[in-house]
Amino acid sequence: MLVALTLFSIVHWILQPPSNSVSQALVPAPSLCASQDDMYDTASRLCQVGNKYAYWYLRKKTWVQCAPNVPGYKYLLRTETQGVYRYPFDKSKIVREFYDTCIPECATDEDTYHSAKDLCMVTDGVLVTWLNGDGQHCGKGTIGEKAIRRATASVTNPTNYWYAADAANKVRELLETCHGTCAQFDAELHDHAHCQVINPLALHFLQGDGGTCDTSLPGYRLISPMGTTKDVANTFMYPKSTGDEVENFYLSCMKGWSRKGRAGVTALPHAAETVQGKTLREYQAAQASQQEMKRWEDAVLAADY
Repeated sequence: MLVALTLFSIVHWILQPPSNSVSQALVPAPSLCASQDDMYDTASRLCQVGNKYAYWYLRKKTWVQCAPNVPGYKYLLRTETQGVYRYPFDKSKIVREFYDTCIPECATDEDTYHSAKDLCMVTDGVLVTWLNGDGQHCGKGTIGEKAIRRATASVTNPTNYWYAADAANKVRELLETCHGTCAQFDAELHDHAHCQVINPLALHFLQGDGGTCDTSLPGYRLISPMGTTKDVANTFMYPKSTGDEVENFYLSCMKGWSRKGRAGVTALPHAAETVQGKTLREYQAAQASQQEMKRWEDAVLAADY
């Protein structure tokens, strides 16, 4: 019992640093205090705020929001002593009502907070695709990226990317570095607004030469023929800004594709797919090299005339 109380006190003081004026005679007393996270000071007979979202809101942190007009909040503001907030147990009801209004803010309005995990879920398509290693562009090695990878690693069998709410500002800064690009290995067209489909598996499927791709994905519907003339027959393009969606469509063309969530933890690695005896990466590189050679030959012919 003593060991358990000691461990609880360590966790508690990580949230609220002790000061000389605060008693160390703290015990959990959920039946007296507003929540199971609050501690009861047996010396002063006061409860001490341990609810982390309420506490950090009281400390003016911007990544959590609570109702500022409820009695519990106004009462606790008056009790602050060197960063510690305490209240008598007969105020537990109004303090609990204040706690119930608190919710952390995620990096974007689209990201959702899951109370069971106590984490925010990443929803930005460009960022998710980049985190998967499937192309797009975001700033590398940022605090936001590290926060996402650390939180996701803490989840059992994750099928999405996650981050702690207190890292929302850092994730928001990471998102500001992200921008959409062509899907991996695809070519940007001269208008800088569209990309040409180079992915061999998707291209074979689109040309009717076999293969299996998931046509229910948004990326499939974003792809359109480049034209009907002979020089662009059987070529396809899509808006550059939708490269992340098209990349997801490409992934569906790979053998063994069974992605259950956008984190892609169970997705088949690119290296596992082969085309004409080459890995997908090798085949795409060879195809790109052939395209460069054709452009060079066309330029030489044009120069001769």
